[in-house]
Amino acid sequence: MTRTDDQVVIRASGELDLASEPVFRACVARVLAQRGTHLVLDLGQVGFIDARGLAVLVAARNQAVAGRGSLRVTRSSRSVVRLLEITGLDRVFPPPSG
Repeated sequence: MTRTDDQVVIRASGELDLASEPVFRACVARVLAQRGTHLVLDLGQVGFIDARGLAVLVAARNQAVAGRGSLRVTRSSRSVVRLLEITGLDRVFPPPSG
């Protein structure tokens, strides 16, 4: 995790699934507990996300927005990008422009 004046970056790796979901959810919730946090999730090293992992992403986004902050996903692997497209979550977590 990296913190700057205006954002927090969490770099995830491996799989976001049933086994890793509780730790990932707790880490994200801890960061978003401070209102106005702008969270960036770097998923460049994540090769797989299951339904539980997707649920954490959506819940985190909702928590960020409710707390007057934001959440964006960056550096997603091709498999993660494809999963977001299939589920329609690419509209919630659009790929970075550029």
